Amino acid sequence: MADFECSTIDELTNKIVTNYSNKILLIYANNGIGKTRTSYCLRKKFKSNEVLCFSAFFEEYFIWNYDSENEEYYLQINDSDAIIYNAIITNGLDADINKNFIYLANKKININFEIVAERITRITFSLTTGDDTTIDNIKISKGEETLFIWSVFYSIVIQRLSDICDGAEDDLKYIIIDDPVASLVEENIVSIAVQIRKVLKKKIGEIHKLGREMGLFISTHNKIFWNILFNEVKLKSDQSKSLIIKNDKYVVRDQKDSPFGYHIVLKNKILQNITDNDISKEDFHNFRVILEKMANVYGYTKWDYFLNEHLSQKDEIIRLLDYYSHDSNDELEEKMVNSLYRELFINYFNQFLEDYKWEEHNE
Repeated sequence: MADFECSTIDELTNKIVTNYSNKILLIYANNGIGKTRTSYCLRKKFKSNEVLCFSAFFEEYFIWNYDSENEEYYLQINDSDAIIYNAIITNGLDADINKNFIYLANKKININFEIVAERITRITFSLTTGDDTTIDNIKISKGEETLFIWSVFYSIVIQRLSDICDGAEDDLKYIIIDDPVASLVEENIVSIAVQIRKVLKKKIGEIHKLGREMGLFISTHNKIFWNILFNEVKLKSDQSKSLIIKNDKYVVRDQKDSPFGYHIVLKNKILQNITDNDISKEDFHNFRVILEKMANVYGYTKWDYFLNEHLSQKDEIIRLLDYYSHDSNDELEEKMVNSLYRELFINYFNQFLEDYKWEEHNE
């Protein structure tokens, strides 16, 4: 669908439902444009059992409390949200939520769901330190709280989609994700984007092959998140858009390539890590993102075209760039890279910069 404009959010969401109810749609919009109102209005276009929505409203289901007598912090869940209760109590997703959270947070923080009479009375967090000492009832940071809430939503969505792929009856037909990366550092932003690409998109593709309807709407104002999704999800040209307000109308425009220079940020970050001798899996992923962007710009279907063919072990660096971009291990130490792989990575990255003349004064 080409560019279009609407007078109201309701009109905008009607167009989205009409044209993208069985597709993946990615939208970038600055704060204040109306993307959260769009996600809220879009959710109302479906019956409650037909849609799952991650937004500021989903985050508000979780409320911090402080027990001054025992000096303990804990979260409570709004009683009105049956989906979360069913996921944890009925479907036993607490272990999946905890596993996903530990992976994203890169810390040994365990989630404790306290259940009394089929109700989740408290959610507490405990931290295991380097000497295996446990600190109970900690108050996690705002970024860690975002990762926890995303882990709850992500676990629920993946279970529902997996059950549908296995033939289960389920009315779910649309998923809405509005800016799940607030207060997060770059590594977490990359990890969530890769989860969407690696698992969510794959599951939706499997459901489409079964002849069933499933749509995904993603909106964000985070340039890093948008750029990575643009490169990772590989949408058709009419499924990546930007939303602006012009002449008091909501204007949705096709975005055929990433409009942001995030690849330059990634390049500088890799160079700094090379200087600091601190190469990790994230650098492998970031290098691949740069290669993906190059392929998009020049119309190539394979990102490995831009790796120098005269260097040795090209098959190995391709394997590592792919593996380290999508591998998901729980232990922090497994995110590090051995010295031989680091050396191979540095050789190929430096040669890439030389081959394509990435000089500071050209940026």
